[in-house]
Amino acid sequence: MKAAGAAIDYRPDIDGLRALAVLAVVVYHYAPVRLPGGFVGVDIFFVISGYLITKVLISDFEAHAFSLLVFYKRRIHRIFPALILILALCLLVGWFLLFPTEYARLGKSVAGGAWFVENFVLWQEAGYFDTDAVLKPLLHLWSLAVEEQFYIFWPLILWFSIRRRWPLTRVVALTTLLSFLVNLLSLRLDATAAFYLLGSRAWELMAGAWLAARHHAAGTPGGSNVQACAGLLLIGVGVCCIRPWFGFPGYWALLPVLGSALLISAGPGAWINRHLLARKPMVWVGLISYPLYLWHWTLWSLITVVFDEFGNPLKRIVKVAALAAAFLLSWGTYVWLEKPIRRQPLGRTTWGLLFTVLLLGAAGLSVYLAQGLPGRGTNTATVKQYLASVTVSPLSGQCFGAALLRGERLAGRPFCEVGDVAAPRWVLAYGDSHARSLLPALDAYGKAAHVRVVFAALPGCLSLVDFAYTSQPAGDACARLGPVLADKAWTQKASAVVLIDSWINYVGSVAAVVPEARFRQALGATLDAYQARGIPVVLLEDNPHQRMGLLGTLRFGTVTDRKINASAVSLAEHRASQAGANQLLEALVAGRPLASVLSLDDALCRGGVCPWVRAGRFLYFDSSHLSVEGARQVYPTLARRLDEILR
Repeated sequence: MKAAGAAIDYRPDIDGLRALAVLAVVVYHYAPVRLPGGFVGVDIFFVISGYLITKVLISDFEAHAFSLLVFYKRRIHRIFPALILILALCLLVGWFLLFPTEYARLGKSVAGGAWFVENFVLWQEAGYFDTDAVLKPLLHLWSLAVEEQFYIFWPLILWFSIRRRWPLTRVVALTTLLSFLVNLLSLRLDATAAFYLLGSRAWELMAGAWLAARHHAAGTPGGSNVQACAGLLLIGVGVCCIRPWFGFPGYWALLPVLGSALLISAGPGAWINRHLLARKPMVWVGLISYPLYLWHWTLWSLITVVFDEFGNPLKRIVKVAALAAAFLLSWGTYVWLEKPIRRQPLGRTTWGLLFTVLLLGAAGLSVYLAQGLPGRGTNTATVKQYLASVTVSPLSGQCFGAALLRGERLAGRPFCEVGDVAAPRWVLAYGDSHARSLLPALDAYGKAAHVRVVFAALPGCLSLVDFAYTSQPAGDACARLGPVLADKAWTQKASAVVLIDSWINYVGSVAAVVPEARFRQALGATLDAYQARGIPVVLLEDNPHQRMGLLGTLRFGTVTDRKINASAVSLAEHRASQAGANQLLEALVAGRPLASVLSLDDALCRGGVCPWVRAGRFLYFDSSHLSVEGARQVYPTLARRLDEILR
């Protein structure tokens, strides 16, 4: 009888496939422009995990050697050692260097990572592709949470199917199909949930599980070059062509999932598997792939959070150094921590690892509940004064996106009303998260001018009538919101429409994600539709974007307005960075008498500088979103333009 967890035949080519997966993720995180679809390396990991674990489980079940307790103990020995290092490092660095808000957020992620619910934590926050993602050192633990949640249920499902003598490949295929359908449905209802939650990701692990069941029944193939070539091609297309704003996972995830399955199915004898994946350098990277996955992102994120001051040339040097450090630390973790612990018997060491992870999770939760332990040395009286001004409008909770993202209000009232809510005259204002930043200015204008302001905003959502670009997490809600709001403006005769977006995130910059011709057509059609109904439209140019994270301006040394503003973006830099988008806006309003562009430069920039702070108060909530004080600075400029239109 085989012992529980006996080793299956080792395949070096699968370690090589692990190397492909982790290298894709690393390149995406460190240089996303170079490999825009590299994040699909996680999907490759899911397939490999489902294949290897299921193969062991089936062998154990058939040998009557399976023990659920032993299975989880093996998982602890595999997963916990490197995880403990990462969680402990985060808590330690945070204690000495992070401000209370940062440390509280990190504490919540430590608890989520330790207790394998980080995917749920991130589901409730902004998405994986959000601009602030780099400020989340444990962002990548969502995939670990999905895996471990899967292995709560999967051994029991397998055990029950084998016990009932059901045809295993059919059971696995049916379960895979159901999860794939959940993935497609979730993408329409809640794109963030589709990305992070087990229900829409299980099919990827199940694809590997189905392959394991098939190989168990028919044997591992000796080598199929056709399958290997097709698999590598699918993965290559995925990592090169998939973009963060594509609906993912959805159908797009089939590229890395099927590609990985084909490479595994091709067998160790296929030429690509034998001569590329099984080469020693690839196998070496594959062996350290798990600690490398953990180290590479946490290191870079912590460096970015703490030392956000360095400029672009230095940033590249630091990135290279961080990457080299990640490889060295991963190798050391594998050799001196993981391998010795895996050789330990499943007993005291196991319980020690479990206790340590639970303790770290409790410590993280305590930091979160204690609001980041504000009594630490990072939180001086001067810093507290500045941080008190880093606020967003309390109206944001009512007016920004949360219910819309889940489709709860789109059929009814997908907006909020601010200003003089009883006034008969009304203005429509909508856009992305930069529109949310201006809620205080819109509210103040409505109250002063006795105008009702109908407002709606979704993250990453262009304010156009018949067009939707959206990154995670807005999903399908963005496509539905524009027509609903436009119809309200047309049928209930809005006095004016204000469109507020971070235009350079979509068009006219190196980070643009919408083809210029498509943007011109969509915005032109939007302006024409409003003009045909006699409704004036104001296009707000975006506010300046600062060059670094806000908290980086406060972290070291004596804090003053002058010191903080020394790192502020200049007016020339701001205008140069937004020139492409702003020129498009000006070109599109030309010849449309009811459309106009409004610049905020005079409100937010003086003396050639667009400052972070004025009179001890931050104008920004982060590097690109205005705070309540920033919105107040914009108010006079916005009020003058709306008065000209409405009088």
